[in-house]
Amino acid sequence: MDAEQTPYEGFADSIRGWAWIPATLLALGIGSIAMLVGSNWIRERLIADRIDLVRAVGEVQTRTAIAHLWVEEMVSGDDVYRDEIAEHLTEGIDLIEIMLELEKTGSSWLAQDQEDPELHDRTLRALDNLALFRDISYERQRGFDRGDDVGVGSPVDVRYDAVFHELLTDLRGAESVLKRQLTRAQDRSQQLFQIILLIWIILVGLAVFGIWSREHRRREAEIALHESEAQLLQAQKMEAVGRLAGGIAHDINNHLAAITAQCELVKLGAGEEPVDSRMDAILATAGRSSELIKRLLAFSRQQPVVRETVDVNRLIHGLEGMLTGLIGENI
Repeated sequence: MDAEQTPYEGFADSIRGWAWIPATLLALGIGSIAMLVGSNWIRERLIADRIDLVRAVGEVQTRTAIAHLWVEEMVSGDDVYRDEIAEHLTEGIDLIEIMLELEKTGSSWLAQDQEDPELHDRTLRALDNLALFRDISYERQRGFDRGDDVGVGSPVDVRYDAVFHELLTDLRGAESVLKRQLTRAQDRSQQLFQIILLIWIILVGLAVFGIWSREHRRREAEIALHESEAQLLQAQKMEAVGRLAGGIAHDINNHLAAITAQCELVKLGAGEEPVDSRMDAILATAGRSSELIKRLLAFSRQQPVVRETVDVNRLIHGLEGMLTGLIGENI
């Protein structure tokens, strides 16, 4: 059978049992930081692709409009930089091709509902119309150099404007779809952030509850320890009182025996010798017994302790008469 555990050992075991709390708090802190970083990363993944596509559509519209304007100015007789017209149209085609690639690679588990057939169709039509628009632009430039009728109101101009307007319609439609997707992505990222925040609050609540529970248990253990210490002190005090009471009772018995003996001697020799010395011995013994009782009362805190200076030699000589009468002449 195991030995009974002391209060000190129980308190120490209780403290050691909760040593995992700091490590748990550290893990929760690291986990919270990781969740915040992860939520920001997911938010960027949900929104960044859509924002890039919206910007790409806006850039294609701008470059197409510039190219259209410069072609119209060229056929009207103004000097323009033809190389920049070709550069704007080529970069517009490259941007649309990049958009198509982003639509393929950007549809992950984070944004599966971002796949939209309307966006894909409009982007493909915009690519075809932009290629056709570039071909007509080159055709008008070559016709202008040959002196053909490529000015405002000509058949090629009518076809050129029609393709331009159809291209803008496709680009604006794609931009509208992308903005709807961007709104959905922002809503989704907000919901995801709220979920992560809720999880974080729950974890913090659990950590706070764990700390409170640990502190509550620690205080209970401390109170129990103090109670055990008080009980141990009381037990030690009672043991000391028992020992003291036994010693004092023994001394009182000795004093009473001396008193009884002196009284017997007084009774036996009352007619032959004076009784003064015998009675003095009896009174001294009774006084010492009274002193012992006072000490016992003082120890039990039933009588205030009064400190006084005593002569040890006098106390020893005071016991001489009692001891002489008790132990006899042969000792």
